[in-house]
Amino acid sequence: MMTPRVLEPRAALFQTGTNLTSLFLLTHGRCTMGLTTYTAGDIVGAELLAEGVRSWKHDVVSLERVEGWMLSTKEVHAVLQSGPVAKGAARDAQRRLVTWLEAV
Repeated sequence: MMTPRVLEPRAALFQTGTNLTSLFLLTHGRCTMGLTTYTAGDIVGAELLAEGVRSWKHDVVSLERVEGWMLSTKEVHAVLQSGPVAKGAARDAQRRLVTWLEAV
């Protein structure tokens, strides 16, 4: 498995309903979910990534082909479990995930 690298470290972690076994680092392309736009460097759920697919459920739309690298589930869990991650603590989890990505 490739190690994810980030040229412009920015992470977007879904605040609710995130499946931590299917996170990807978006490396190419752009997609939107509601009012949120995800671009290269963002962390997205697997349901947002599909080569050549232009739209998904839940108002997710891609303007171009998107690609991403699968993140190591073990390492993502280690980052998110390194401190208290409870409901409402998504910002703290995001900060720690960004810190981990910057260190890679």
